[in-house]
Amino acid sequence: MPQNSQNFIKTYFSNVQIGLVEKSFDDYQVKFTNDLEVEFAKDGDWREVKSYVPLTNTNFIPREVMNCVKGKYATAKIMEIKKNYNGYEVKLDDQKELIMDKTGNLLSEKY
Repeated sequence: MPQNSQNFIKTYFSNVQIGLVEKSFDDYQVKFTNDLEVEFAKDGDWREVKSYVPLTNTNFIPREVMNCVKGKYATAKIMEIKKNYNGYEVKLDDQKELIMDKTGNLLSEKY
């Protein structure tokens, strides 16, 4: 795995044991023993983080995105975040799915 992927894991998920690392043509999938999964692009940048329980460490999520989630959904917990070319998709524990631009502006929400 690229060094920045390894650094990401060490920085944000060092207390979780890695169960499996899979490499495909254009990405890396890291599955942890606690059902947390992180997908990295070929260059090592994170693309998606998801879990079956609320994420305990959200420090990797941009502040603007976290401010939007906390401001509008104060009690909701993040289950999944996916980064794409124009922003973020966030799934909350109350089944809401949020679409945000790169600056954290809420573009849409759905159940």
